[in-house]
Amino acid sequence: MKIVYFLTNYPYYSETFVAEEIQQLHTAGHEVVVCNFTWYKREQDGLSEKVLNNTKNPVLLLLATLSNLVRRKSLFFSIKTWRYLFACVSKRPDFFLKYVYMLFSLDFMQNQVEKEKINLAISHFLFKSTLAGKFICDSLETKYHIRLHTKRSLYPDFVLRDILNSSSAITAESRDVGDFYEEFLNKPNSIKVIRQSINLERLAEIRDEANSLKKVNLIAIGRLVKKKGFGLLIKAIAKCEGNVQKSINLSIYGDGPLEEELRNIICNNGLQSVVTLKGMYEHTQLMKALAESDLLIVPSVELKNDIDGVPTVIAEAMAVKTPVLATPIAGIEEMVIHQKTGFISPANNVEGLAEVLSGLVVDGNLRNRVVEQAFEKVSLEYRLTLAEEIGINT
Repeated sequence: MKIVYFLTNYPYYSETFVAEEIQQLHTAGHEVVVCNFTWYKREQDGLSEKVLNNTKNPVLLLLATLSNLVRRKSLFFSIKTWRYLFACVSKRPDFFLKYVYMLFSLDFMQNQVEKEKINLAISHFLFKSTLAGKFICDSLETKYHIRLHTKRSLYPDFVLRDILNSSSAITAESRDVGDFYEEFLNKPNSIKVIRQSINLERLAEIRDEANSLKKVNLIAIGRLVKKKGFGLLIKAIAKCEGNVQKSINLSIYGDGPLEEELRNIICNNGLQSVVTLKGMYEHTQLMKALAESDLLIVPSVELKNDIDGVPTVIAEAMAVKTPVLATPIAGIEEMVIHQKTGFISPANNVEGLAEVLSGLVVDGNLRNRVVEQAFEKVSLEYRLTLAEEIGINT
């Protein structure tokens, strides 16, 4: 099917949904032509659809009018054209010059559309281009489809009724808009709702691209000592694939004897823009940072003479609904049950930590899937305090 769109100032005044609608018609195998009631502009170059532009040349406008007068098809000399335009100008005098220009260019535009042998016309909005499109379609005996977007019309009621009732189909982008125009129709309940066109597949790609570039805020908290595994964590980030690494923002809170060593690991791996040693913070500020983070990492390692217990920060993270990635050291697995209340990666294993961490950085849904169950667990198991226990037993 060959379809013409009646539009004003294409592509400037054509919203993205119109461009997407045209693209969807192309994909469905239809040929689309745009009847543009203003003139050529460079932005039209490279478009897949053919554009029929208006002209500023008065000689061309006059020749088209005279040609159609000879053929008895002139819209300029139509009584109906003048009657409708006079009524429209009476309603909106501020549009006087625009309607005059439309009047003088109607025959020129009609001749271009006639050569295309169109099967169907489509107009968006109840503006000047839709009225001009109606005149042309009536003259060429071509069906036209109107797309309604707002409750705003430039036309007097009798013009509006004629435009709507002589169309072959009417669709609205919302039920509210459709219901508003139902009272103007001879046949009620004939306006269907078809939403504005968007490219869901492309938007999904854009969303995924944005998510892949979006910074994921990781946090690690503890003394800068070997058993905390912060050196291993930084090395794991260095092994993450490029785009994953670029999306990471790791803040390590705490001080200790390994600060200089950790800075060297960061610099040697070129991670100065990825990993920051934040130093010591007051506990309330620390908890706020924890609550605002996307993932807490507890990369504890098992040493011969020193081993971590269950860091309190794990329970604190669960309480503020920040997901946790930890290693299975000491009793950590009692709290962090893999893919239920948190995530576990192999202990003392840079590659293993890098793999699990990469998956969690990329997949925010996976990260957040565990927070509610983790919150329930910490709420249940940490409700009984030592003070209460002492009170019970005395």
